[in-house]
Amino acid sequence: MEGTISVRTHPQNTNETNNNVTRLITVPKLFLLYCFALVASALSASAWAQPEVAATATLADAALRGPAVASVLDMPRETPSQQLGVVFMLLDLGEADVAAVLWNDFDDEELEDDAQAELVGKFGAARFLKLARQGNAGETASGLAGARRFAESCLKASAKVSSDPKRLASLVTDLSNDAAEIRQAARSDLAVVGDAGAIACLEALAQATTPQLRTELMLTLARMRPGVEPMLIAAIADGRGQFRRDVIELAGYLHLQDAVPWLAAIAAGAENEPTVVSAAHAALAKMGLSSPNVTDARAVVLSEIRRLESHEHPPAADAPWLLFDSKQQQLDAHHVSTSEKKLLAIARLTRTLIQLPNATAADRRLALVYAYQISDVLNQPLPNNFQQQANTLSIAELGELLHEALHGNQKTAAIACTKLLGSRADDTALQSIGSQRSSLATALAHTDLDLRFAALETIMAINPQQTFAGASRVSPALWHFATQVDNSKRAVTALGWIADLLDTGHPYDEMLRDAKQISLTLYQPELTEATMRVLAVLGTADSQQLMLDYISTNTLPIESRQAASGAFAKSVRRFGKLLTSQEILRQYDRYNASKTADSDTQEVLGEVLDLLEK
Repeated sequence: MEGTISVRTHPQNTNETNNNVTRLITVPKLFLLYCFALVASALSASAWAQPEVAATATLADAALRGPAVASVLDMPRETPSQQLGVVFMLLDLGEADVAAVLWNDFDDEELEDDAQAELVGKFGAARFLKLARQGNAGETASGLAGARRFAESCLKASAKVSSDPKRLASLVTDLSNDAAEIRQAARSDLAVVGDAGAIACLEALAQATTPQLRTELMLTLARMRPGVEPMLIAAIADGRGQFRRDVIELAGYLHLQDAVPWLAAIAAGAENEPTVVSAAHAALAKMGLSSPNVTDARAVVLSEIRRLESHEHPPAADAPWLLFDSKQQQLDAHHVSTSEKKLLAIARLTRTLIQLPNATAADRRLALVYAYQISDVLNQPLPNNFQQQANTLSIAELGELLHEALHGNQKTAAIACTKLLGSRADDTALQSIGSQRSSLATALAHTDLDLRFAALETIMAINPQQTFAGASRVSPALWHFATQVDNSKRAVTALGWIADLLDTGHPYDEMLRDAKQISLTLYQPELTEATMRVLAVLGTADSQQLMLDYISTNTLPIESRQAASGAFAKSVRRFGKLLTSQEILRQYDRYNASKTADSDTQEVLGEVLDLLEK
């Protein structure tokens, strides 16, 4: 019988005595399945316990390797800090396989940034750097899977927490400690902080007075490559005295190739401080380079400038531009575009170029061009030495400077040159150079509107009374800006220039030819007044008809229509009536149709008829 149990029920009363019934209860198959499940569960629990048993056995075996290992394994491992401490000690003992057993338990811990930073603070950055290296090998050898990821995460968290200025100052102070282990720990901690630590060390080096602290700071900075390299370049370029000497020595020790143009210039006479010059010679020698003469040094600097100008190896886009302020003894960071960063890099080199004894007039003009550029990028005034240089340039030299700026597409410098020429108001600035038009006339056709407007403004300030090579570009430029309705300020200015030229006389034959464009500005409210000034002195039939049409438009403000009536009167008095008889008759029709209009409209239309009837 399949899975059955016989159960006999006992009689409950005498009536049931003779009716004993044997009941068979069939047990379902589920019962047997339940029994099997219990057995399987026990087997499963036993199987899951195997790794733990194996781990315990492994640790027990490891304890027999020696008293040192046994002592470490007996230490408490309840907190992450205790667990990690045991792992580090086992690694120090060379027991990487034992450490891997404990690491597998520790690796699953989820720690916040503050907790990770606290671990780095307790055990030191050096241990985590070693753990990261152990992780590289461990993933295939010792079994420390994930160690590198964990170590890097802790170092990153530590850098975030450690970038606090007070902590950085404390670490820098520890570099002067008498205890070598404290100095070593400070160097390690500063090395992993990142840019904040490098900046703190560099600025501390600028203020350091004792040889020991300077040495410790330089050793620390040497461990911060590659992030520290642009900071060192900034310090070499703009540092002074002992600080510049120390940074140059460090550049030589690091074989910093980007520093070579400055080292060459300093060694060849761009620096007067003997200790700095000696350091530059020594740094070049460490790199296996001979000290250049002044001609070679100039060639090296110019070569680097040309390389940057040719867009080869542009500066990194994400990193800020760094300048060292020698007065404040601090690094300043400026977030600029890649193209602006290139300009700043070239400008810094040109400042070194003109410090060479054999710097030419062309070198000084080049430096001035880039000085204008970076003053615009950094929103700073032009340095006094460059401003004095600009003020002493002749008209011919300013023309050459403008030519060089245009050739190099240096917009800011070109605008500055045109404004300087405008302040001189000398028409020799428009004289041809051989068979070529002047640089000022060339700028009138530039695609950049700011530069083009600056050139036009300068020519208006010069106010030439005779034609010149390139004069045919003036009228198109004037009308272009006059009709630039999206820039009403420039449009009003250009309309004013046009009105003045038409009123007093001009050498631009194309002015009237392009005058039909005035219709584009008449109905722009912000340009109407300036447009009326032009129409009053334009002296064409079209201009008079435009004014009549404006006066007769009832939907326009009466004040503007009255101003147009005054402009029309001025035009008629100066040029006479230039309208056809048919156009005059149409104006009578307009007046007659205004019988139902307001009195102001009738009055202004009547004034027009009075002028036409004279």
